[in-house]
Amino acid sequence: MVPVANAESVGLRDVINDEEVEEVFAVLRKKEARMPTNWSRRFKNHSEKLRSGDIYQVAEVVRNSRSATRTRDCQPGRSAC
Repeated sequence: MVPVANAESVGLRDVINDEEVEEVFAVLRKKEARMPTNWSRRFKNHSEKLRSGDIYQVAEVVRNSRSATRTRDCQPGRSAC
């Protein structure tokens, strides 16, 4: 738990509204965008999106990671996927 007074300093994002929730679900439903086949480039791409803190970019990483575990490119347990 984060004290309210520290929320901004630790980068805690405001709660999203119902419309934004639907937009996040739309991102998760979209077909995966073309991702680099090289694991290090994919890792860098995902890391940048996660660091951005943008809820939609984070949703893209979740979608792409979930999709990657279903393909031969990424096997469960690999941290770089």
